[in-house]
Amino acid sequence: MIDEMRRPGVQEAGLGVSAESVAVLGRAAATCVGIIAIVVGLVCAVKVFNEVYASMLAPESLQPTFVKWTEVVGGDSLKVEVDGVTYNAARPTAILVFVVEQLVLAWIAMGIMFVGARVVSQVGAAGKRPGPEYYRQRTFPPPVPDGATTSRSDPT
Repeated sequence: MIDEMRRPGVQEAGLGVSAESVAVLGRAAATCVGIIAIVVGLVCAVKVFNEVYASMLAPESLQPTFVKWTEVVGGDSLKVEVDGVTYNAARPTAILVFVVEQLVLAWIAMGIMFVGARVVSQVGAAGKRPGPEYYRQRTFPPPVPDGATTSRSDPT
């Protein structure tokens, strides 16, 4: 009975799990995490762009937001004097804060998608097929020192 359990690739502990199947499960789990990160980043990006689009269609919908931000950045006390004319700078500052917020949120969403794509790419490269680094080196070989000769064959 014990001899039947000793197959090539099976651990001696009798668990019936080979190292290759654990590696395949690990790669599958990492791929799922990468895909989840891509989807989360995509949802975040869609929400940001939807908010910007909605504000372009109905700018009055942002009126309460700008009023609150105007109070936060200084309200009526935030004034700028140019050539003897006093301007209230709280409203433009509130708009600037809103724009920067949207840019940062979009940047974070794109970063999440990039990380997810990178995870999926690296998991694919961890298998037996060549990864992106192999193709980059093949397409753009390292520079050749002066006086050395080389052929443009496979770098491996």
